[in-house]
Amino acid sequence: MGHVEDQHVVLGRQATPGEWELRVDVTHPVLFDHPLDHVPGMLLLEALRQSAFAALEVPDAHLETIGAVFHRFAELDQRATVRVRTLDEDPLSVRAVIRQAGVDVTTGCVRLARR
Repeated sequence: MGHVEDQHVVLGRQATPGEWELRVDVTHPVLFDHPLDHVPGMLLLEALRQSAFAALEVPDAHLETIGAVFHRFAELDQRATVRVRTLDEDPLSVRAVIRQAGVDVTTGCVRLARR
């Protein structure tokens, strides 16, 4: 996912191909730089980014674009999952959804580019 230190990885256990549990570390010094009662949007965006790299398996790529819609707050006390599917028309792009309690919290598209 492009991180050397485990503390920066926001994807947890892989449930099925293309789906991971969202890993929320409330002690992270950047993502939780002040107390919050929900999962911050920056963590959700990072989950979209990391899931694209994991699904597409292109470690030599870099992020080209990311777009997201935040449908509702993601709660800290509920399990969330990140699911991606690759796009046939663009092999370096994915559509992603973060779900919690059976509801879409965030949806988005991520496109990578080769270096």
